[in-house]
Amino acid sequence: MGRRTASARRSSQFRDDDGFPAALLIGLQAAVPLHILDSWHLSDEERQAAANEHATVVACHGDDLIYGGRQCAPSFNALARGLALLAHQPGGVDFAGQHWCTQPHDGCPNKRTRPLLPGIHDRHQPEEVNGGG
Repeated sequence: MGRRTASARRSSQFRDDDGFPAALLIGLQAAVPLHILDSWHLSDEERQAAANEHATVVACHGDDLIYGGRQCAPSFNALARGLALLAHQPGGVDFAGQHWCTQPHDGCPNKRTRPLLPGIHDRHQPEEVNGGG
């Protein structure tokens, strides 16, 4: 008892302190910003509806995401898209030690002082930030 097998030791080497697979975190670092760009044009209502759909996929197949399985890729995409949609909310979103946001805010670990994409019109930004007059 209390002895870990070689495969358990190897798998723990590729996990963060919270137990998330390192490949998942690296993948999210790349995918979430791309999904933020893809969701920029959506209304708040469309973002909420899409986030609910993605949450359902993650809730049903999150085990495949962590341990591998047939629904791993769809679960990963649903998680990345859901985090991207939440990044549009005031204060952004935190997950597994990562933070994504689209607007500067108090306490932001990214220390950004300007919007993520100042050239893209967002109804939450003042016109002068968007390049408008």
